[in-house]
Amino acid sequence: MNDSHSNYGICAYNDLIYVIGGRNTSTVECYNPSTDQWHKCPELDSIYNGNRAAVVENCIFNYGSFKDSTQCTSSLTRCDPREGRWYDVKTTLGKITRTPGEHFNLVPYKHFIISVRNRSKRFDVRCNKWEDMPSTHFSRGGQSAVIIDEDIYVFGGRNGSDSDTSTHLPVTSVERFNFNTNKWTIVDSVEIEHCIGGAAVISDRFDFSEGYGLEHDMSVAASLMLCCLFT
Repeated sequence: MNDSHSNYGICAYNDLIYVIGGRNTSTVECYNPSTDQWHKCPELDSIYNGNRAAVVENCIFNYGSFKDSTQCTSSLTRCDPREGRWYDVKTTLGKITRTPGEHFNLVPYKHFIISVRNRSKRFDVRCNKWEDMPSTHFSRGGQSAVIIDEDIYVFGGRNGSDSDTSTHLPVTSVERFNFNTNKWTIVDSVEIEHCIGGAAVISDRFDFSEGYGLEHDMSVAASLMLCCLFT
């Protein structure tokens, strides 16, 4: 990359990978796998730390940020790469409660972006409105989430969202949210301890890294696990 990024938003759009903001930087970059090169993009108007990103209707949406160790924001910005500019999105819902230790994922679905966490919410980009969603069965932090067809899958993480990890245990259950039934169900479990890792869908399979250990070892585990689509 041209700049150093950590705790940033990331998404893919038109065969480019976008890295957005992060701790101590407002810069945005995109990676072109065909040329193996990074390119600078229009910057954010401020620093976003702990943000997440998703693409809906040809726009990149950038959501959430920590001001410091005790405060977080529910700010939402968007950028159409064809225009090359970031805009603030005015929503019809006030402050969304989120503690600094609470981890969330952002996934796209039709004309919604979905903040996946213990108390998930979805944002309708056509009417600029946040809507509540059912809570997951297990409280977890550091989880991963992916979306396949009409389902969101959540797995991994630890059973707590505060900063004291001494009593946290890994959550092995896999939960699935179906948009047609509007319900979470427990569908399977994973054997590895997966926390603050990454996840992606490749040919209807989950591919994810283990991420950090429960002791917050800052070296990312090298091993990967390929999970078949749960049925």
